[in-house]
Amino acid sequence: MPVDLLPFYADVRVAIETDPWNAPLPDPKRPGNMRVRYFGPTQRGAHLVYFVLEEQRSVVLVQLHWID
Repeated sequence: MPVDLLPFYADVRVAIETDPWNAPLPDPKRPGNMRVRYFGPTQRGAHLVYFVLEEQRSVVLVQLHWID
C-alpha cells in the first residue's frame, strides 16, 4: 500500500471497529454481513471489504485494493 494511504487506512479501521454496519454492501443484490468501505484522498483511491461477525463482536478483513 502506498505510504500516503496509511492515515486513511488507519481512519477506516477505526470506523470499522466502532460502527461496522455503517457501510454499503459490495453488491446490493446480495444482502448479508459483508460490507465495503472506500478510503483515500478522494474516497475512491482504495477500498476494504470486510465481513461482520455480530455474535463474536468482530470483523474479518476479506479484501484490500488500492489504485497505485
